[in-house]
Amino acid sequence: MQRNQNQMMKKKSKLKWFIIIAVIIIIALLGMFFYGQSNKDSNHNTSSESSISSSQASESSNDRSSSQKNDYPYSVAFPGNQIYQGNYDQLGFAITTYSDRSDIMVASRAKANTDPTAHMGENASLVPKNISTKKINVVENGTEKTVKANTELKLSDTTNAVSADFLTPFNGNDTKIFAYTMNNGHIALAFTSKNSDSHKAAVYQAIEFTPTDTSTNNSTSDVAESSSEVNDQASKENQAYADIQNRLTAARDAAIDNQNKAVAAGGSPNDVQSAVSAVIAESDVLKTEYPQYSDYIENSVRQLGY
Repeated sequence: MQRNQNQMMKKKSKLKWFIIIAVIIIIALLGMFFYGQSNKDSNHNTSSESSISSSQASESSNDRSSSQKNDYPYSVAFPGNQIYQGNYDQLGFAITTYSDRSDIMVASRAKANTDPTAHMGENASLVPKNISTKKINVVENGTEKTVKANTELKLSDTTNAVSADFLTPFNGNDTKIFAYTMNNGHIALAFTSKNSDSHKAAVYQAIEFTPTDTSTNNSTSDVAESSSEVNDQASKENQAYADIQNRLTAARDAAIDNQNKAVAAGGSPNDVQSAVSAVIAESDVLKTEYPQYSDYIENSVRQLGY
């Protein structure tokens, strides 16, 4: 009897431990299952947040880039080595651009002077600057209108950047110059009108400029041929003007640089050619190459201060 009771107690004890171990295993399996699910959800959320953050950063970057591009939506570019021509009143104008310089040369002369060898009487070296969008009132081809501009032309820092009477047809030394693009795609320069009242909104005189390298269709018309010849002649003239200006300026700058080097080496600026001598010598060479522009060469030398 006692033996049977002992055996029963042993069986109950074994069953109890079996149940306890089974419960522990089940709890462990459930814990591992829920822990795996928790990690999966966490990784998914982290991935989603990372994707959203990445997307937001990309959108922010695109917004900044777009904003930078739209800072000056009405700015005007002046590609290098181009010549543009325009007219205002009794004056003919030309813009010359350069590939190795930031400034542009704007020149003018009286249209009444039909001599093809006549030099451009007045000129100015101007540097395009981006500005905040500005609304200006202009007279464009006889019609007053309001335009938006992001480009202002400032006098360059070079010596004699503007000739004496270049701004006379406009508002003298108080003249401001802006550039904008017309509806037809042409560049326009807007100059403060003569005797503009400072107490009123300024009105600017717009001058339309067209590139001289525009190709023309063949035509048997005498008028068309004559017009083409005039444009070709004007283009050659402006190229000559640009070459003369560039070479005289280069001669001056090279001489000044050599003098500075001589002084830095402990010598005297008189040991090398002076700027005056260099410019005069170069002008003599130019007169042999461009004899028809002798007056323009002499005027350019005077504008350099020599």
